[in-house]
Amino acid sequence: MHKMKVQNPLTIIALFAGIAEVAGTVVLLGLPLEIQRIFVWFTIGFPIAIVAAFFCILVTRPEVLYGPGDYENEEIFYKLMIKANADIGEIISKVEKGTDESELKEKLKDVQQNISAAAQIGGNIKVRRSEKFEKIIEVLEKNPQGLTIDEIVAKVGYLPLPNSILNALILGGKVYKKGDRFFLVG
Repeated sequence: MHKMKVQNPLTIIALFAGIAEVAGTVVLLGLPLEIQRIFVWFTIGFPIAIVAAFFCILVTRPEVLYGPGDYENEEIFYKLMIKANADIGEIISKVEKGTDESELKEKLKDVQQNISAAAQIGGNIKVRRSEKFEKIIEVLEKNPQGLTIDEIVAKVGYLPLPNSILNALILGGKVYKKGDRFFLVG
């Protein structure tokens, strides 16, 4: 027997809505007539609401529907997430400093466009290295004995998703891990 592999969120929603429809139809037969009317509307409206919510998410935040396996190369996914987190951190720091609102909106718009573009093209995007990459490499250069994640975070400062950043550096061949310590390659 051939197993069906669920590969996207819309398939999961379709399966869930289909099961809800079948279950609703079976239950409907045993209900009194006055309750059947209400239940019919629920049975019609529930899948429509699920699909509407899916498309609302798809339009407003498409990046949440994609995982590393959906990209051509998982390294691109990690780079994209690191870039997005770096940009979000930059926006937060500007808000804390009291930066002009129009400048923040423009930066936020750029972040959303970058994420949407990457999601639409399936990961064929080049993301420049963030400052955090450079700081981590610099800290590891000064500590040839290697550092743990906690030590790296303590030396670099605020680090969004440190595991993801370090994994991207490992995938990029810049860093390797031995035990719980990270080392700079050659």
